[in-house]
Amino acid sequence: MPRVVCRVGLLHGDVTYAHYYDFMNCLQTSPCFGWMNSNAYWRNATTARAEELNQVYSQVPPLNRTTRTHDARARHALIVWSGRV
Repeated sequence: MPRVVCRVGLLHGDVTYAHYYDFMNCLQTSPCFGWMNSNAYWRNATTARAEELNQVYSQVPPLNRTTRTHDARARHALIVWSGRV
């Protein structure tokens, strides 16, 4: 990871992104452990998993929102009609 000073370290130039990411991960407050990590293994593993998920997503057929809405309304009507509500 290149030694780039992040905004937190601008005053003294002593806080790099690697330091900041390690600090956030230590506190378990990082918004994205995988990509915001000084460890190249975790960044690469996260990227590989994201690429796998993108491949799967491209194979998922688009949802027909009208059918889903209609199905939900029909299901609700059946529940009300059967007296479950």
